[in-house]
Amino acid sequence: MRRILLLSLILLAPATAAAQRSLNVSGEQRVALVIGNAAYKEARLLNPVNDARAMADALERLGFVVIKRENVKSREIGSALREFRSRLTPGAVALFFYAGHGLQVRGVNYLPAVDAEIEAEDDVANQSLDMTKVLELLDEAKTRINLVFLDACRNNPFSRRFRSASRGLAKVDAASGTLISFATRPGSVAADGEGKNGLYTEHLLNHMATTGLPIEQMLKRVGADVKLASKGRQEPWSEGLLEGDFYFRPAAPAAVAAPSAMDPAVLELALWDSVKNSRNAEELAAYLEQYPKGQFAGVARARLKALGGTAPVAASAAPAAKAAAAPAQPLAFAAPAAAVSRSSDSGGGPQPGDSWTYRLTQRDRKDEQREQRYSVNVTSVSGGVIAERYALESGKTGLARHERGGYLAPLGPALFSPYLPAFQELAAGGNLGSITVRDGTCTSDYTCDAAARVVGRETVTVPAGKFDAIKVTVSHSWRAASAGSGHQAYIAQMNGGRVLTVWYAPEARRAVKFSSRLETGDYPAVESNFDLELVSYELKAPSTTAAALEPLAAPSVELARLVAALPKAGDRWTYRLTQLDRKDEFRQQRYAVDVTTVSEAGISERFSMESGESGLARHDSGSYLAAAGPALFSPYLPLFRDLKPGENLGQVVVRGGACSSDYACDAQARVVGRETITVPAGQFDTVKVTVSNTWRSAGSGHQQFIAQMNGGRTMTVWYAPQVKRVVKVSSRLAAGDYPAVDSNFDLELTSYQVK
Repeated sequence: MRRILLLSLILLAPATAAAQRSLNVSGEQRVALVIGNAAYKEARLLNPVNDARAMADALERLGFVVIKRENVKSREIGSALREFRSRLTPGAVALFFYAGHGLQVRGVNYLPAVDAEIEAEDDVANQSLDMTKVLELLDEAKTRINLVFLDACRNNPFSRRFRSASRGLAKVDAASGTLISFATRPGSVAADGEGKNGLYTEHLLNHMATTGLPIEQMLKRVGADVKLASKGRQEPWSEGLLEGDFYFRPAAPAAVAAPSAMDPAVLELALWDSVKNSRNAEELAAYLEQYPKGQFAGVARARLKALGGTAPVAASAAPAAKAAAAPAQPLAFAAPAAAVSRSSDSGGGPQPGDSWTYRLTQRDRKDEQREQRYSVNVTSVSGGVIAERYALESGKTGLARHERGGYLAPLGPALFSPYLPAFQELAAGGNLGSITVRDGTCTSDYTCDAAARVVGRETVTVPAGKFDAIKVTVSHSWRAASAGSGHQAYIAQMNGGRVLTVWYAPEARRAVKFSSRLETGDYPAVESNFDLELVSYELKAPSTTAAALEPLAAPSVELARLVAALPKAGDRWTYRLTQLDRKDEFRQQRYAVDVTTVSEAGISERFSMESGESGLARHDSGSYLAAAGPALFSPYLPLFRDLKPGENLGQVVVRGGACSSDYACDAQARVVGRETITVPAGQFDTVKVTVSNTWRSAGSGHQQFIAQMNGGRTMTVWYAPQVKRVVKVSSRLAAGDYPAVDSNFDLELTSYQVK
């Protein structure tokens, strides 16, 4: 009876999995707060209430729980936000939509209540919805995706009473996981619309229900339609970046294949899911009888032993018959021909303490090469996740987490899943399908795709010896994110791709060789010509108690040193920000940074400026420009890697917000050397780094105007290790009349508190 039950479960697994995928989409918690303000005492508007009603109806059809408010008064703002917050749970999708008047005061965006009686700038905060509070609410709720739509850039009806005359809304630096869409560019105004809805909302409603359309593509379509309809007078604008994809209406799941064509890995996973939490020894034994060498066999045996059961002994003839019937044969392996430094028992998956040393050979455009050592150490293995630390001889280091699935990840160079066979069987000729391209393996100037395929078994020789390996090829392609605008010849040069070949040897518990070659394109999205070959490795004996799921008892000395050097939650730095305008006149304000969390994933901080602008930022071991008020270079870089005088840090990632959509941006960085500098906080012995940040127009138009848009700046950064952060940043415009970012400023440390 048990065999019949298990067989039925296996045959039904694909249909069950498809049903679960469907439920996951429809069951995703989606909550929206929709506000339409039209009945103002001054400057009444025609369409915002219509906009709110139409948006609420559309969102409800798309699975959102909608909280709708019309003509909100000052006393009602708090209750609307509290109800919105009460509906949000960690991991949910949160959406905020507002139509009505919007204004900015000293860089902060406010959405005034309909009963607002604003006589001066100081009245605004008490009679308006502060957008900073909305973003803080979303951050506190720990929602997975935050979407903000502001059809709120109508002209400020109170501007004649203000000391300053700022038009439209101010630019916002959104935290990762938040996407903000404005009806028009910062500092510009939007039309209320001549029809039933505002111009922006009308086109937003037209596109948001399109099946299978990612939200970023949807907003591009909305922007194009609005710009066309307004004859260029209004151009929607977006800030922020989502982690992963979001679709208002996802595409329907693909049809389920017949049982005879099902992937054996899917069958095994379905069976394992049904017994993995069982306290019944017979059910675990049934899994082992079906899959004695399955990907979860080690865990199953450990749990079976704990329950007092005995693992079944597989007959010798049965597996051969079963293998003959399988649609694709799992690859078998022979022992390596050459002995290397490892434990006598090298079976199973990676263990805490396992280490590998590689030779990284990098090639430039002239085919000249340089070599350096690349090492990897496993720090923990727990819950289906392998955590490791990698280090390059150049001084670059980082922490990475690996789990089941195919992906490209920034591990120094951009590499493919290094432990793939530890999580799943690889069948010769198997198509691994579309591959996740993680952040850091595709810059903001490109849209990247990847797919992988198992070629088969191949003997490969590397410095560590000769191995019988599984060969996998990855096709990684990219195209200009600004396709359709700009100089077509240049965009064609940006489009391209590479082929990454990976060889896995299970006895080494990790890939033994990676080989990447540029196939097409003159401006690759990532480093594309390199070889990474195993030189030596040392493996620990597999755990006998928990199938390698126990974390490492103590971190390595090197990891402990890194953790000790990192900032702590509560560390704080205060700076003086001096901004220069075109007439070389300057204004000063206070700029403060507070660390909120520090983990393997990086450093999270909150920055705030005296003007009222604030935001959340995350920092890691890479070299990047990121918007944190002004666009700044990696503020904690020396804590993650050694900086050697004269070292070229190479290509710098330009993150979203550090380059507007009107431009294509590039950056390079170099370590100058040591220098003693004086700032208001004192005198410091520092490491000096210079960053060259250039930009060019991503659009088309009059050639003289495009030439004026092209330009660049030089940024100089001084790091003081004892402060655990940058102590001074100086940025100066070098060329161009219309810079892509604020380019003339100084940021100098005035005080700090570190634990």
